[in-house]
Amino acid sequence: GVDAQAWTTAVGTMMASVSAMEAPCTGTDVDAFNAAFSTMHDDFHRLMEMLPAGGDGDHAHGDHAHGDHAHGDHAH
Repeated sequence: GVDAQAWTTAVGTMMASVSAMEAPCTGTDVDAFNAAFSTMHDDFHRLMEMLPAGGDGDHAHGDHAHGDHAHGDHAH
């Protein structure tokens, strides 16, 4: 299973990084958006890595590069 305290901490970290995307998503600074998205993306993958193998866990971090996520690829 997943350690409950570690999971709670990791979820809190990811939620903070999601909240931190608000300003870059409403602004025009592509670099600020890319930095915020990269942080949130990495936090998400840290969560996924905590889960036991199975299910549709086919989405490994190595499946794509951060460059695959361009600013124009995401609606704000």
